[in-house]
Amino acid sequence: MRMRRIGNRRTLIALGSAVVLAGGLIAVEASRTTSPPPPASTRYVALGDSVPYGHGLNNPYVTAQIGLPKSAVSQGPSLQAWPSLVQKSLKLSMNVRRTNCRLTGDQLSISGAQASAKDASKSPAPSTAINYQCPGIRNVQTTEIPADNLATKPAALVTIQAGADDIDFGGCIEGALSHGVLQSECVSPDNSPTPSVQRDLSNVTSALTAEIQSVSSHTKRVAVVNYYDPIPSPTDFAKSSTEESGHLVNPLCLLIGMNKNSLSNQGEVIVDALNTAIHEAVLKARAAGDKNVTYVDISKVEDGHEMCTADPAIFSGEPMPISEFTTDLFTIALSGSQNDIRRHLWRAAHPNQLGQQDIAKAVDATLLSSARVSLQRPTAS
Repeated sequence: MRMRRIGNRRTLIALGSAVVLAGGLIAVEASRTTSPPPPASTRYVALGDSVPYGHGLNNPYVTAQIGLPKSAVSQGPSLQAWPSLVQKSLKLSMNVRRTNCRLTGDQLSISGAQASAKDASKSPAPSTAINYQCPGIRNVQTTEIPADNLATKPAALVTIQAGADDIDFGGCIEGALSHGVLQSECVSPDNSPTPSVQRDLSNVTSALTAEIQSVSSHTKRVAVVNYYDPIPSPTDFAKSSTEESGHLVNPLCLLIGMNKNSLSNQGEVIVDALNTAIHEAVLKARAAGDKNVTYVDISKVEDGHEMCTADPAIFSGEPMPISEFTTDLFTIALSGSQNDIRRHLWRAAHPNQLGQQDIAKAVDATLLSSARVSLQRPTAS
């Protein structure tokens, strides 16, 4: 019995091609499902102000400052600042720019940067206006975020620490040192922030919420860091901090010692209000669906190690001759000018090397203990 012929030669060739093609498609599909996923990003992007920049360990200004070499001018973020320490601890990758004003790489913190573009439109405080480092408005919202390149280069971690410059915390301290109390600058008689500070804090919350939402879809984890209180409690204040050898004095500690009770109480009001505004931003972002954001609380990490304590983790001030200090006080009383004292306070209230290490440890501990998103510590080599 003859078998029935199935089509002609052309039909057979077509069927054979179809089989080959189908086999190829199956092979391609199989390769798609079995090929390894792309490697996870290890990139770490840091956003924020003078604290993550490492102000005092590096100098953002265009002229030399007391306590650092004369060659240390217009520097990029410090490798001793807490973001670089976290990067090293978690074995992430971070490119740190070498100069101050041109934002490149991953460490985008700017000394003096506000969180909100609304607050950044204000003039910088006198304490930060000496040879102010970069022209134009500098803030996380419209300066740092546009430079992060996260849409095309996602990250494993983004940290944000900003808000202190929005309320001009340095100006609050400076006003307190000049007037003896903070009420005239930042705190009302009822121990609440003044209306202008409250408006600035509202801007902080709005800006940080938007910033979290901007970066969260392009990173595995967003960590928002609050602030420590740099002003010592009356019991932690060390009288020895006011004196230096060779007829030198620490101008900041001497002024704080004159009214340490009021400074401590009122400073706590401002820091608590600032940290509340930052926490509100995190809660709002989470409520809006950004579940990969973590709040890092460092408010207590420097308790007992503030400015002018026996073991400070915060820069106090640079020593100056007591005769020069006395002359400057007389000048302040007559004209209000205190430029020479300001030169000795350029890095006051910022973490020194020990303080940066304390913040890094707090950030590490919070990231590693949170179960929301896994960022596990690599095994030690």
